[in-house]
Amino acid sequence: MSIPLAVGMILQVRIVSNQANDVQAAFNILHYRVANVAGLSASDLQAATALDTAVHTAYANWLANTASYRGVGVKIIKPSQYIEQAVTANGSPGNSGATVCPTQVSGLITLNTLLAGKANRGRIYVPYPAIQSLTVNGELSAGGVTLLAAIGTALPFSAVIGTAPNTATIQWCLYHRASGTTTDITAITTQSKLATQRRRGDYGRHNALPF
Repeated sequence: MSIPLAVGMILQVRIVSNQANDVQAAFNILHYRVANVAGLSASDLQAATALDTAVHTAYANWLANTASYRGVGVKIIKPSQYIEQAVTANGSPGNSGATVCPTQVSGLITLNTLLAGKANRGRIYVPYPAIQSLTVNGELSAGGVTLLAAIGTALPFSAVIGTAPNTATIQWCLYHRASGTTTDITAITTQSKLATQRRRGDYGRHNALPF
């Protein structure tokens, strides 16, 4: 059952991809806070639908042909935790090239806020790029940077979800678990250098697709 959103709720967003013939699922985990509601508000399921609609094309264009974009799950984690709402309506295979990089290799998007310090910065390790998106020096080509930047552009800093007059405004943020507070994300940077997530490698612990 979907849950109406209320001001102050924190949403955990999981963008899920996977590599073909492999149970290893890759998660990009983001957080949004509910900044405003109108009318009867919108629901967590509507939030998942809106974010899936926003990002699916950019993810499919980035992923190697052997990988797939699965969908988006949204879970209210504060002030109470609820069951994750998942949307897979736009799941599709990648189309950036036939040969996937080693599975621990990731594109990197850095997240910035108005505050200084490591705790006020974040990173997104975007999975399963194609070798065809790299230069001979092992960095992203201009085309690869464009594909990665499109994911950053697709992720909304702020979004109004639902159907008027029943809507909710969600704001992209960093969630500080120790204090239970958030810091709004104000800018992102697409990196041309690649990063690694060892848990996605062949020796990492395999994760089953969650939905």
